[in-house]
Amino acid sequence: NSEKIEKLDVGELVLGGKRRRFLVSAGMGFDAAVCHEVCISKWKKILNRLKLGKLSYAVVALNRLLKDQPVRMEIRLDDGSVHRFERAYFAAFMNQKYEGGGFKFCPEASPSDGKLDIMVAADLSKKKILCLLPTAFFGKHTKFRGVTILQCRSAEVSTGSTLPIHTDGEPIFLRNEMKVRLMEEKIRFKIESTRLNS
Repeated sequence: NSEKIEKLDVGELVLGGKRRRFLVSAGMGFDAAVCHEVCISKWKKILNRLKLGKLSYAVVALNRLLKDQPVRMEIRLDDGSVHRFERAYFAAFMNQKYEGGGFKFCPEASPSDGKLDIMVAADLSKKKILCLLPTAFFGKHTKFRGVTILQCRSAEVSTGSTLPIHTDGEPIFLRNEMKVRLMEEKIRFKIESTRLNS
C-alpha cells in the first residue's frame, strides 16, 4: 500500500450572514429543485430498493421540467465580467466534474486547480433541455447552444425571482441572491493505492 496526500479546494456559499461549505457543487435553480425533491421523493425509496437510486434524479428532473419556469439571471465574476441570461433554468457551481445522480455538468472541472467551473443552462426550450439532460451523464451537453461554461474563483449571482439553492445536494431556502467562492485554505485528503505484486 502507498499513500498520497492531495490538497483539494473547498467551496463556500454565502447567503446574507450565513456560510455553507461544499466539496462537490453548489447550485441555484432547476438542479437545486431536483436535489430538494429527491430528498423527499417516494421514487428514491422505491428505486433504492431496486438498487437504481440514481434514476430517482432523472425521474424527478423530468417532473420538475414540466413545473419550473426560467428566470432572468446575472452572474458577476471576480475578473469583473458580468454574464446576463434572460431565461435561465439553473447555474451549477462545480468543484468536481460530477454532481448528484451522475451528471457530468463540468467535464473540465478539477478539485485542485483553484477554480470553480460554472455551468449555466439558459435560453433553451424545455424540449431541448429534455434532450440535453441525458447527454449530461457523459459531459456531451456542453456542445448545446444555450449551455455556457465559465470559470472563476468567486462569483455573485442575482435572479429575477427566488430560486432553490443547494450545497452538495443539501437544500437551502429560496433566495434571489447568493455569493459563491473557493476558500483560501484547502482540505488535505489521503489517497491510498494498493499495488499488486506479480
